[in-house]
Amino acid sequence: MPKPKVPGYTVKGSLGRGGNADVWRALDGSGKLVAVKVLRIENAKADSYPRFQREVREHAQLTHERVPGVLPLLDQHLPVRPSRADRPWLVTPLAIPIAKALGERPPLESVVAAVARIADSLARLHQRSMAHRDVKPSNCYRYENDWVLGDFGLIETPLDADAALTVGAKAMGPRAFIAPEMVLRADKAAGAPADVYSLGKTLWALAAGLPIAPIGEHRPELPDKQLRDFGVSHPRAFKLDRLIDQMTREVPEERPPMDRVAQELSDWAAAPTPRESVTLTLDDTAAAIADIFERDRRVAGQRASRFALANSVAAQVARRMPEIVKLLDDSGVQHSALTTEGVVAPALRDEFNKTPNIDVAGWCCCSLERNTGTLAFGFLRFGAGAALSRDGVVALGAAYLLLDNAGNRVLWMDTDTALMGSTAYDDKVGRLADGLVSNLQAALTEFHKSISQA
Repeated sequence: MPKPKVPGYTVKGSLGRGGNADVWRALDGSGKLVAVKVLRIENAKADSYPRFQREVREHAQLTHERVPGVLPLLDQHLPVRPSRADRPWLVTPLAIPIAKALGERPPLESVVAAVARIADSLARLHQRSMAHRDVKPSNCYRYENDWVLGDFGLIETPLDADAALTVGAKAMGPRAFIAPEMVLRADKAAGAPADVYSLGKTLWALAAGLPIAPIGEHRPELPDKQLRDFGVSHPRAFKLDRLIDQMTREVPEERPPMDRVAQELSDWAAAPTPRESVTLTLDDTAAAIADIFERDRRVAGQRASRFALANSVAAQVARRMPEIVKLLDDSGVQHSALTTEGVVAPALRDEFNKTPNIDVAGWCCCSLERNTGTLAFGFLRFGAGAALSRDGVVALGAAYLLLDNAGNRVLWMDTDTALMGSTAYDDKVGRLADGLVSNLQAALTEFHKSISQA
């Protein structure tokens, strides 16, 4: 997408794309890096512009009052009549996303301490009869040695009398973090309990080292709902399981208030663990070494889980490929069958690398081959890939590639990015899945031409 023109700033590159706006990395007049959020003008005539105006108004007030834990608003522009040449925008400092700031192998105490600071900031908002309503890891940051909240596009205030600015669950964030009442009746739901639910999901995702949390309540007595089921080894992890259980109850009234959540998390992060000691005995040293090995095992398990998740997403993009395989079988065409080997990786990997913080990729592919052994060959490779970022963004791709004596050619390729679990994610996965089927005929035709000449 083309870079926008923002007077007074030099736009450098994309930081991400939301439901109604794009975020860009830019330099201000002094050469300092900032983040610029620019409203997409095609949405400005809908309720997105009143939302954006409210976001700027409330964010500016919180910044003016120096409310702790709020990423400050530096600048803004709200034109009377937005146009492609005069788009609304706001500017904040370029902060570090919380998952990236915590690092790849953070101690659980560090994760909980960070989330405790976010909880304290949310509690301050709730005391002002306000709610964030879009709490998720990608909206939490490290800024000036503190953990802060950003993106106030869905903020709820005491003055919100217009329900039209509240309705619309598709704008309420990815399903992995959104409270169920925000999906069912966003216009009637209370924002504060929804923040508690979303923070519980955020805590789980950051503690487990995964981009999203499992859907639904986190009842510890259910299978695959405890943190240890996802590689989190800590003697006091069970206490977090209990708290997340309470925070993610489906009934909003059963969730604890945010100030209590903040206190419990602070107490948990500050409390000593059984393995901590002032003087290390031989047993202590052995236990400390064992703990390091356990952390390595946990990280390996988390990475394996992320690879499995990436393969799962790739399979969603390739969900119509069994139709292609059946057609090939019915026609007597030999093929490799579906595989998780990345046979379309070379073409898609360059596209995936354009998405920041990508660390794992998965594949669902198939190939047709004709190799005469006399330097004549033809390979038709096709399928889907998915790459995950630490920020919950997934890069999606599907392609048909032809490798023959003439070289390596891309017959068709479609790529995109989306926040996992969002409405846009479902739409883009569906588009790529259909594209694999609709481009099959043209790809087989080119393959036939190639091997007929070999």
